[in-house]
Amino acid sequence: MTDTLPHLWLIGRETLGPLERVLIGMVGLAPLWGARDLVVRPWPVALTLAGLPFLTIGLVALAMTGVFFAAAVLGPEREVHVDPMARVIRDSGRADWIGPFSRAYAFDDIEGIDVRLDRQTDGPDRLQIVLYLRGARRPITLLTRPLADRPEVDALAEKLRAALQG
Repeated sequence: MTDTLPHLWLIGRETLGPLERVLIGMVGLAPLWGARDLVVRPWPVALTLAGLPFLTIGLVALAMTGVFFAAAVLGPEREVHVDPMARVIRDSGRADWIGPFSRAYAFDDIEGIDVRLDRQTDGPDRLQIVLYLRGARRPITLLTRPLADRPEVDALAEKLRAALQG
């Protein structure tokens, strides 16, 4: 996006790969069975007042399918840049279904940067670089990488800490 400016440096770029898109799309199929069992089979009952909860749950299941399919087909792209001159970290990207998005975190609002182990994944554990913002309840995840990239992640976290100090 803005790699041409010499004082900006790119922390990370994240996009969904083809395999991830296929898997997310396949997850989108699961709610269809719930909708079929709750609405299509007992259709006459679903149209009565007693069937209203089933109809509602079935429609929510269909909506979930739509969300998963949209995420699979129109997956977001995300870039994180650091601008030491402007003393800001920019988190920007675009998703075909919502358009571009951008957030900026001023260095003055950042209380700390940490590398933490993320064990809440279905696959292997991963490392995250997180920002602790003043007044925020939860940290902001800037970057997620495999455990094998620990030296690179630690070096990047130190570079960020140095930029915050300077």
